Amino acid sequence: METNVERMLHDAVDGVGDFSAPSTTKFRDVGAVIAQALDVDHDDVYVAAVSKPGNLSVRLTQSVRATSARVAVAVLYEDVDVEATLSSASRMVSEGRPPHVLLVCPDEETGQWRVLHAVVPGGSELSVRLRQFGDPEVLSVQGARARPRTPVVMGARTQRMLNSAVKTAQFVVLIGPPGTGKSTLVSTILDKMRDSPAELGLAGSHEALWGTPDESWTTRQLVGGESIGGEGQIVFKPGVFLRAVESDRSLVLDELNRADMDRVLGPLLTFLGGHDVSLGLSGPSEGTRELWLIHGSESYSEMRDREVDGVRRREYVVGTDFRIIGTYNGLDAHQVYRLGSALGRRFRQIPIAPVDVPTFSRLLDTPLSHVQASEQEDVRDTLTALYDHHLRAFGETISPASFLEIPLMTGASRDGVVSLRLTEAYVASVGGWLTRQDPELRDEMGRDIVSAGVLTEEDWNWAIQQIRFLA
Repeated sequence: METNVERMLHDAVDGVGDFSAPSTTKFRDVGAVIAQALDVDHDDVYVAAVSKPGNLSVRLTQSVRATSARVAVAVLYEDVDVEATLSSASRMVSEGRPPHVLLVCPDEETGQWRVLHAVVPGGSELSVRLRQFGDPEVLSVQGARARPRTPVVMGARTQRMLNSAVKTAQFVVLIGPPGTGKSTLVSTILDKMRDSPAELGLAGSHEALWGTPDESWTTRQLVGGESIGGEGQIVFKPGVFLRAVESDRSLVLDELNRADMDRVLGPLLTFLGGHDVSLGLSGPSEGTRELWLIHGSESYSEMRDREVDGVRRREYVVGTDFRIIGTYNGLDAHQVYRLGSALGRRFRQIPIAPVDVPTFSRLLDTPLSHVQASEQEDVRDTLTALYDHHLRAFGETISPASFLEIPLMTGASRDGVVSLRLTEAYVASVGGWLTRQDPELRDEMGRDIVSAGVLTEEDWNWAIQQIRFLA
């Protein structure tokens, strides 16, 4: 029998459209479904389209984002040779790049998009969770090299704010620049909701459904709306919010302001204000019912059908343990929408600032494992100094995650002097962000970097020359 996860995965892949179209967001929903099912961070899943076996290693290592993923997903199309692709995936996993590979292809019998094959390192804890995808064929690679993960670091006051907000409010949003670990921090609070719910004032263990809004979202994607059923009939299709309520899960909206949430929320805006709301009518083919969104008095959420004064109703009842947790990036103004004041008042807002310099230096412990032991001290000193200069020059706009990715690329090659490889990794990881900063501040920072001996004048000038091509 097809599982709910399988249906969600098929819908997400089927909704992509043109697999070959250049886009950095077309597979976001696919990644969100897989991250939720495997209980890993959304940033730990990377999805790419693959049309032939020889392209697998290219597609899954084409960026720092790809090479740092814990789970790489290849969507195979155009009748790609699955066995040859599986062989290539096995070689990659044996080298730890990436640690896990999932192959998503159309089922020969049903045509449904499914995870048909998975390649994992021996003893991987994800093997059991893969059963949610309908028991794909799992190939376990013994002796595969595991990739260490960067730990989550959060200041005591931020931790207290976040815990208190989740304990006392149903709607919470983490606000900060890209790369400050907002999605990872959400995962840590979800772990606590599942494993230690009493610490957050919850009655019982709780899971969450992840959604990733984008500019195409309407009320239909979030709440629900009329749709065409498989036989051409009009049906009501629940959105991600109602699916979370029906399955007694909370909801995570990652980077929620990539959609115009003031427009998308529709009746939810009234509900977030504490009122029960009508969602209209279900489709006639289902037996017309009034649809209602109700604030419940019990801890659990549910969907129930009943009659009220002779009127058939389908009620989505939101329990007291239900939470919406969102992440918000207010700095990428050219890519995101602003939250309106009415919506902002309904969320407890938690600021997530870039980590300070000593914390950043400690965070380097894990990514530095990719660098030769003899070079680790130099790389740590240089990166810590670079981060310090950027933090002082640009403040809250800085992305710590981009700097933490630099050791991966620095250690990927042993050709050339380490300072040259580090500068190249700096351009690839931070250059795109640096093009969007004030040129005068950037040049002043560059003079300070060279004056302090962090980079040579030759290396800095080369970096700036290369970065201009990324603008």
